[in-house]
Amino acid sequence: HFIDTDRQRGVQTVSTVLIDLYWQTGIVISRKIAAAEWGDGVVDQSAAHITRTHPGLRRFTRRTLLRMRQFHDLYREAADAVVLVRQLPWTQTGSS
Repeated sequence: HFIDTDRQRGVQTVSTVLIDLYWQTGIVISRKIAAAEWGDGVVDQSAAHITRTHPGLRRFTRRTLLRMRQFHDLYREAADAVVLVRQLPWTQTGSS
């Protein structure tokens, strides 16, 4: 039983850290886009930079960076919602 409980806590911790990472990335991308001139390619350049500097990361493509920005922009006025999202259980533990 403790294995399932600890496993669930580990999954929850990882989910919380990822949500924070995506939120912070969304903030950076949103600010860069706001400060950029039209056609600067901020998102493409950011994705290329992350790929170059962190080759093991796979979820930082142009598409996902835009989603992280969208996540931030959608909830920035309700930052408390992000705190609540971090607390959601993302998986269910099975009884084995």
